[in-house]
Order: sequence, then C-alpha cells, then structure tokens
Amino acid sequence: MAGSFDATTALEVLHGTAQALSSRSSEPEVIEVLLERSLAALAGRRACLHLLSPDGLELLPAGECTARKLGRVPGVPVPVAQCPLFAMASRNEVVVVRDPERLQDPLVGSLDDEGPHAVVATLLAARDHRLGMLMVLVDPAVELGSDGKLAFHLLADLAAITLEKTRQQQSLLSIAEAVNSTLEVEPMLERVLEATVQNLWLKAASIRLLDSKRRVLELAAAHGLGPDYRERAGTVVAESPIDRRALTGEPVVVNDVEGSPELPFPPEAVGEGARSILAVAIRHKDRPMGVIRVYSAQRRHFGPVAVRFLTSVADLLGLALENAGLYQAMRDHCRHLELDLADWHRFLALG
Repeated sequence: MAGSFDATTALEVLHGTAQALSSRSSEPEVIEVLLERSLAALAGRRACLHLLSPDGLELLPAGECTARKLGRVPGVPVPVAQCPLFAMASRNEVVVVRDPERLQDPLVGSLDDEGPHAVVATLLAARDHRLGMLMVLVDPAVELGSDGKLAFHLLADLAAITLEKTRQQQSLLSIAEAVNSTLEVEPMLERVLEATVQNLWLKAASIRLLDSKRRVLELAAAHGLGPDYRERAGTVVAESPIDRRALTGEPVVVNDVEGSPELPFPPEAVGEGARSILAVAIRHKDRPMGVIRVYSAQRRHFGPVAVRFLTSVADLLGLALENAGLYQAMRDHCRHLELDLADWHRFLALG
C-alpha cells in the first residue's frame, strides 16, 4: 500500500474484506478479519483494536495481530480522557501520526515496536454509534494518499456494521433462550434485559407493565439501574409523554435526556448515567401490556435498525407474558381443584 495505493487497489481491499466478513458469524471472527485485513492492506507491523466500554468512558483491549500471530491485547482498560489519538479519530478521520511518542498516549504506547514507526488510526463506528478504535503500526515512510485513507476508513466501517449485526443476532438468540427458559415472569424478564444490555453494550434497560386499571406502569424488571430507580413508585401514564406515545405503538427515541420534556424524571435519568433512551411498547395482538426501555451511556442515535431490533424483543416479550399469564391461570385453577378435592375427601371421611 505504501507509495502505490490507487483506486483499483482500494476496491480490491474492500472487496476481499467484504467477502471475508460475509462468512463470519461471531464477534471474535469479525475482529480477526478486521485486524488481519488492516495489517495486510497497510503492509503494517502490528494491528490493534480497542472497543468502548458500555459507559463510553474506557477503551477495552479487544484484539491484536502481527505478521506472526493473532491474539488478545495485553494490558488494562484505558480511560478515553487519557487518549488524544481517540479524540483525533473521533472526528471521523483517518489519523496518521508519524511521531507517536509526542502524543503520550497509553494506547499508542501499547503498540511499541522496535525501530521507528508511524501509527494509522480510525474510528470504528456504525450508524453514528461509536464502537472503538482501530490502530495499525506502519513504516514511517508510508504515504496513504486520499484513496488509501478512504479504503482504510471504509474497511473499518464494513467491520463495524458487521460487528453490530453480529451482536444483535447473538442478543436475539440469547433473548429467545431466556424467553423459552421459564414461564416464571420475573426471572424471564431479568434474563431478557441482561442479554439485551450485555450484547448491545448498553448502559441499562427496564420493563414496566401496566397495572390492572391500565393507568400506571409498574416496574417489573431492570438491569443496570440503581436502587433509587428501582424503589421509585410506578409511572403514571398520563404524566409520562414518552410512555403514552410508546403505548400507542410508536417507538420513541430520546437523543438527549438532559433536554427532553418527555421524561417524567429527567434528573433521575441523568443521575443513572443515561444519555439516550429508546422506548417501545410490549404488545400482544395489538393490546399494549407495557413498555421496554433501553438506556445508552453515550449520546446515541437509535436508528431504524435499533428500533426494529427492540420491537422484535418487545414482540417476543408480549408473547412470553401472555403464555406466562395463561400458565399462571392454569396453575391457579389446578390449585383450586386440588383444594376442592381435598375438601371432598375430608367430607367423605367424615361421612
């Protein structure tokens, strides 16, 4: 790539990367393709990937690749505030640093190698959702040019979109397993929320269900939220614009909770570390049953893909809650029959 990277070469790199990613179905496999293709495209010495933590405050080591081996990055999570290279890459540019020591960046230091070197870095992002940063250690004389930078940036974009899709697929699989694991409502809801938060790298999630009068949304399950949130009284539907809209079947996105008039308790949401919220109704046969919300610690634009995903989760929950209700009703009926039968036996014994 050094000194001779043109549009044709860029297309070849992207075509090969797209083909390799299309056959990968797990996060480690996607990361492996990204690192190996980046290293080969840039004729680099070492490629390194760090992913953002769910709260967006740290960069976590996710993978490393050299010409000889592929593996995990040694080291510990690094605060984003200490990484000037990440701030530079977050401008949605390909950054080339020819004197990396001057940055005093701990992530750049983790790529330390013998001899002089330069670092090429780019943001890993999917639909405005920042996932992390890709770095490649290269020869200091490398000249990428506009075609080279564009190809490297698009390579990272391809991997980011594939990584996001892989996480969603894994999350849906985990959620389906949780739904089928038990007919007991509380543990089932908690497992669904845990899978949703962990696989999509969210801050938290909650499920509120309508009471018998359909006026109040009572907290049924939460993951990643503190005790103050859990202990708060139920949300009155009439006093919560976001829930009123969601219960009509309209997915609601709050991009910035600090400035939103739709949240009944915005200060509490901010205190929980939430920056953006997506809320979707839980329904069964067009009958609203409650609302599921997911919370992002980063300011995040929940686009159509995220909305469709959470709507699918809500649909699974609606069916699961209906089945759980039928199961509970049948169990209560059997218990009543057992009591009636016991009374009948006692009556016969007395006779």
